[in-house]
Amino acid sequence: MTGLHVSFVGMGIYEILRHASFTRTFAAGGSCAVLILYAVLTGGSISAVRAAVMFLIRMGAEVTGREYDGLTAAGTAMLLMLSFNPLQLFDAGFLLSFGAVLGVYLILPFWQTEGEAKWKRTIKMSLSVQLAVLPIMLYYYYEISPYSIFWNLLAVPLAGIVLACGFAGILTGTVVSGGLWPARISYGISGLILGIYEEGSRIMLEIPGARWVAGRPGTVQILAYYMVLAVMLACFRFGKKKAAYTGILAAVLLMGFPHGRAGELEIYMMNVGQGDAFFLRGPKGGTYLIDGGSSTVSDVGKYRIEPFLKSEGVGKLDYVWVSHGDIDHLGGIEEMLKRQKYGIRIERIVLPGERFWDEKLYEFAQTATEYGAKVYTVEAGQILREGEMELFCIWPGDEKEKEEMPEPGNEASMVLALRYRRFDMLFTGDLENDAEDTVSARIGELQEQKKLSDRFEVLKVGHHGSRNATSERLLEITRPDAAWVSAGEKNRYGHPHEEVLERLANWGVSLYNTKDGHAVKLCTDGEKYSILRP
Repeated sequence: MTGLHVSFVGMGIYEILRHASFTRTFAAGGSCAVLILYAVLTGGSISAVRAAVMFLIRMGAEVTGREYDGLTAAGTAMLLMLSFNPLQLFDAGFLLSFGAVLGVYLILPFWQTEGEAKWKRTIKMSLSVQLAVLPIMLYYYYEISPYSIFWNLLAVPLAGIVLACGFAGILTGTVVSGGLWPARISYGISGLILGIYEEGSRIMLEIPGARWVAGRPGTVQILAYYMVLAVMLACFRFGKKKAAYTGILAAVLLMGFPHGRAGELEIYMMNVGQGDAFFLRGPKGGTYLIDGGSSTVSDVGKYRIEPFLKSEGVGKLDYVWVSHGDIDHLGGIEEMLKRQKYGIRIERIVLPGERFWDEKLYEFAQTATEYGAKVYTVEAGQILREGEMELFCIWPGDEKEKEEMPEPGNEASMVLALRYRRFDMLFTGDLENDAEDTVSARIGELQEQKKLSDRFEVLKVGHHGSRNATSERLLEITRPDAAWVSAGEKNRYGHPHEEVLERLANWGVSLYNTKDGHAVKLCTDGEKYSILRP
């Protein structure tokens, strides 16, 4: 709506110059010059350039005595801007700016009635813009605030005041002699309004239901949405308002169609640089994260893990498993705990037994509790179930084997066996050396007892592909078809090491590595599975 207010300011300047007895041409030229200057001073933002071009066309119609058509002006501005930079067509700001204009010129007229109250028109205008840009918002940002329609009722008129005060400050501060104090007052009013809006937005996020994380919609969803919206708007023309409102609501709900399929397990290995982060969506819709951190990507929780989860329509995580206390396994989760108001809510944290905690895990557990997550510990032999899916803890051990247990650190990494019907996958954290030999023997015993499958379709390679992990014995006991390695591009450790790659090649194991900059996705119905690059 910023571009709309810029146009209002331009028209205001034009009317002032006309009332000052300047000619129509001079008034149009003066107001156009101001808007062009504004567009330049704001860095040539898309909305400002779009508003300036549309205003130039409007003033051209005013001077020549022709009728101004907003859609024609918007189309001309779009073609002109794309001629300079065609890639803007894929820019969120470009699509949102022109989407808002189309909402005003295309959607609003369908349900606007002549002579209705101004507040009703304002509500309908805000709703029209929201309907026009909803798929764009979700495609690029994955979430919206249902309250934004009503919050805009305050923001729209206040934005006009902010712009007017800003222009007044510029004029009085640079043009008018002795205009320093009036300029300060103008800027002060603008700052006060912006502060109120910022604080109000923060408070609004505290209200339950303030965020709807719908995820990134698919192409079919977007096309279906606009088709349904077009049909429902046509219903207004024929007086079928009840059907139209119902259809529009259905179109909006269509954009929040759940990700994933019932009865299908999805597993993602996220690209977090040098670190680990695995997301699981269970066959009944449960959401799980196994580790989440990086030693090479700053703010990995905010800029890698959260955006990915939101794109998948995940607003909360049911369980977050932390294998051990290294920053490249839990740093992002710690960030997410502190950002739950704006990011992903974490319901439960699962850690190894407390005797395997180092100082970092103690601090992490305290942080999790402070931010409202429930903290649990898991022992070897315990199982978490979701329908036919199981997460079986293999390591570190139980109280009976306490004397055999390693010290906190890589060797005490939590090892999880995932089973869904006939599909099995092993998560090994940073396990290596003697502890890996012990775990291999334990897996063999559990296989003999029929508590684990005779083989695992996928093996998550230990310690990012360190030469001291993924031994011949582990490969012999797991016999995987595919190996997943989570390692950073050009990492200083050289992960995955050549020795590991050779062992995997000798066993005929397919390698999937985030080191090439790509994430990995696996889908399975428990019988067949497929692995792809999302």
